[in-house]
Amino acid sequence: MTRVIIHIGTEKTGTTSIQKCLQKNRQTLAKQGIIYPHIGSRDDAHFDLVNALHPLDNNGRYMEFLPEVEHEQDFYWDALAKCITVNQGKTIVLSAEHFSSRLREKALSYMKAFFDKLNIKPDIVIYLRPQEGYIESSYSTSVKSGSELTFAQAFASHEQQAFRYNYHKLLGLWSSHFEQKSIIVRVYDKASLNGDVCADFLSLIGVNDLNSLELAAVHENKKWGPAMLEVARLVNSQSKGLSPYQRHKLLQKCEQLLPKAMPKAASAEGLLTQAQIAQVSDFYYESNKEVARAYLNQEQLFFGGKSQKVQDVAVSINRQQLVRLMMAIFNDIETDKSEQK
Repeated sequence: MTRVIIHIGTEKTGTTSIQKCLQKNRQTLAKQGIIYPHIGSRDDAHFDLVNALHPLDNNGRYMEFLPEVEHEQDFYWDALAKCITVNQGKTIVLSAEHFSSRLREKALSYMKAFFDKLNIKPDIVIYLRPQEGYIESSYSTSVKSGSELTFAQAFASHEQQAFRYNYHKLLGLWSSHFEQKSIIVRVYDKASLNGDVCADFLSLIGVNDLNSLELAAVHENKKWGPAMLEVARLVNSQSKGLSPYQRHKLLQKCEQLLPKAMPKAASAEGLLTQAQIAQVSDFYYESNKEVARAYLNQEQLFFGGKSQKVQDVAVSINRQQLVRLMMAIFNDIETDKSEQK
């Protein structure tokens, strides 16, 4: 019987590592009857499957970070149907974190009808992490992408982003279209995953012998501390005339010289204060408990583990510190020029 497994995220739970692992081992997995199809412009993940349905719940808009759409809505899903048809009896694996973060009611109805037509009940795999870490990591990504929002502004909005941070509501949406028993919930925690999310996912899709596979180190995006994030946010707000390349080079210099220009601020780790962590934990306590009971047959979703870095007060960058950093960059540039003469 053909099995389809859809890895839907969530974001910030090792999705890039899983996708790179599947991409790198595509041929070896195929020999074991596990197909990781190349559908769309990217061969590492299935963003085009998501993007094709994105307009249904997002006022006709496609995902902003992907190239301009060249095909009709059904084009990529028809390609998937053909892949399933020619691989009868095998396991088809799909992966894109934006399945969970971007698609809603109408898109999931499309997916349900698509798989019903093929007489397939897909398994849905989702990794969940504590919301406080998810909020912090999401903010970091948004600043790296050009956001001008302060962390205080971003933090204040988490309660309104129910389908992102309220896992009970998110899973309720998916279970209203696909059977609850087909939804596989995994906790994204290095202790529970034995430190390797890729090995964990491979075991879920039926790979028992990892010796034949090329398992690269887990991909983790370089983490910026709160001081660097605040500097980047300030750069974002004042860099309208810079090209993406110029902005990248400026931030690279800032990151290089920040520890010297403001060592105390640069050494700070973690964006959240202890009060904010407690607030987030309390806000999602009941909904997390519902998820734990419904999908894991346990009373708690998260059991702690590695303690999160916290701040007594939010880190801020004052004008004097910023001037000091700019002077350090200027001096560094002048030094480079003199050495080139």
